[in-house]
Amino acid sequence: MFLKAYAAPAVALSPEGPGPMGCDPVIGPHGVYLKRGVWQAAGQLCPGFGMRGRMKGRHAIGGGGHPRSGPRHAPVPVASGPWGRRQALSRQALSGLREAVGTQSVFIFLYMVAMQLVGYSVGVILIAVQGLPAGGGISFERTVANLDGWRMAELYLLSTTVAFVFMILYRRRQIADPGPGGVFRRSSRPMTFPVLLTALLLVLAAQSLSKLYDFGLIRTVGRLGETVGEGGDMSLLWPTSAALPMLLYSCLWGPVVEETVFRGAVLGALKRYGRGFAIVTTSFLFALLHGNLSQSVFAFGLGLVLGFVGCEYSLIWPIGLHVASNLAAFYLPNLVRQSLAGYGLRGAALQTGAVCFWALIAVLGALVLVCWRHRLAAFLRADRSAPNIYASWGGFWFLLVSGVQAVLIVWRLVH
Repeated sequence: MFLKAYAAPAVALSPEGPGPMGCDPVIGPHGVYLKRGVWQAAGQLCPGFGMRGRMKGRHAIGGGGHPRSGPRHAPVPVASGPWGRRQALSRQALSGLREAVGTQSVFIFLYMVAMQLVGYSVGVILIAVQGLPAGGGISFERTVANLDGWRMAELYLLSTTVAFVFMILYRRRQIADPGPGGVFRRSSRPMTFPVLLTALLLVLAAQSLSKLYDFGLIRTVGRLGETVGEGGDMSLLWPTSAALPMLLYSCLWGPVVEETVFRGAVLGALKRYGRGFAIVTTSFLFALLHGNLSQSVFAFGLGLVLGFVGCEYSLIWPIGLHVASNLAAFYLPNLVRQSLAGYGLRGAALQTGAVCFWALIAVLGALVLVCWRHRLAAFLRADRSAPNIYASWGGFWFLLVSGVQAVLIVWRLVH
C-alpha cells in the first residue's frame, strides 16, 4: 500500500474528523488520506491515524471504499476543536443524521412487519391448509389454538424466511456493495483466538445479566406476569419432538437473519457516522426487537459485543458468536442445574447455586473488560463522536418505532 497525495488543501470536515495539531486528512474519491507533507508529523502527533493514514480503498480512514459504497446519506461533517476535540453537531448536520437514523428505523419497522405480521399470517394459512379435514372448512382460530411445538418451530422458520426475503429486496443495492457500507463487507483483519475467546466470554456475561434479572424477577415481582423459565433453558419450553426444528430456528437460521439485518445492513449504514454511535444505536434497536425485558437486557449486551466484532472483523464472526450464544442459551442452563443437582442441591439451594454460577460469569466478564480497557479506549478515541450525536434519536421515526416496541415490552411485563 502506498501513500496517496493530493495537491488540494486538506479538508477539515471529514467522516473521521481532523486530527490534533493540524494533522488534517484529505478526502479523495476513494477514501481519506493524509497529505504527504504531514506524514511524519502524523506518526508523532496523531497516533490515532498511525498506519491507517496510508491505507487506501475500503481500509482508508472513514471507510470510503468504492465511490458508490454505503447508504445514500453523506457522512455527517463534524468540526474539530483544539487538540482534536469534537464540537457539537450543527443543526443542519444533526437534521441529516436524524434522517439517516430514521431511515434505519423504518427499515427495522418494515422488517418486523414482514416477520411478525406477513410471515406469521402466511405460516398460519399454510398450516391451516395442511390440516384441512376432508369436507371441512378452514378455521384459523382452531389452527392457532392447536399449534404444538413442531408447528410453532415451522411458523418461526417461515416468518423469518419471509423477513429475510424482504431484507434482500429492500437492501439489494447495499447487499451488492463490496465497500465498507455493504451488508457482506469483508475485513482484511484476521480474527485471533484471544479476541474470539474474549468475545465468547463477554457474550456469556451478557447472558448472565438476563439470567440474574430472571432470578430477581421471580423472587420480587414475579406476580407481574412476565413468563420466565426457571432456568431459561429453551429446550424445556417445547416438546422433545420439536427440539430439532426449534434448534434449527434458534441456533442457526435465526442468528443468520438477525445478524445480516442488524450487524450487516443497519450497522453498515450507520458506521460512517461513528462506529460507537452505530454500535449503540443498532444494539438498542436489536434489544427492542426481542419484545420482553429479560431478553432485551441480554440482547443489548449481546449487540454491543457483536457490533464491536462486526466493525473490526467480517460479518461471519458476529453470526458465529450469535449461534454460539443461542446454543449456550439452549443447553447451558439445564446443564448447570444437572451439575448442581449432582452435588445434592435441591429447591432453593439449587436456585442459589445457579445464581452464583451466573454471577461468577458476570464477574469474569467485568474482569475481561478491565483487561481490555486500553484497546476499548483506543477504539473510542479513534471514533470521537460529537457530544450531541445521540440527539439524533429524537427523530420522529426512531421515537415511533422504539416507543411502540417499548410499550409492547411493558405490556408483556404487566399482563
